[in-house]
Amino acid sequence: MLCDLPGVLSFLGLPPETEMPPGNKGKTKLKKLYRKVAPNKAYHSGERAKDLISHLDMAEIWSGKDKLDFPLRILKRIAARIPLETCSPGWNACAPYCNRALCT
Repeated sequence: MLCDLPGVLSFLGLPPETEMPPGNKGKTKLKKLYRKVAPNKAYHSGERAKDLISHLDMAEIWSGKDKLDFPLRILKRIAARIPLETCSPGWNACAPYCNRALCT
């Protein structure tokens, strides 16, 4: 989500020049941005974040995928070590990381 900082700032009604807050995790940074809006406004992940997510520019986020290439390669190597019986036909959650015929 933070790959589209302008979208997050727009959703929260913060000025575009607002800087990214410090923190090691994206969730921590989002919580700090929410608190800039109002001290009692909290960021909630998951289903409760769907309004924020729908406000984001997915093309902008996807263009930042180069930053994710290294973690995705690691996930692919991990997925290759998962025993075949743990993959479920029709589930397909591992398909982007798994080259098995069952998963793709």
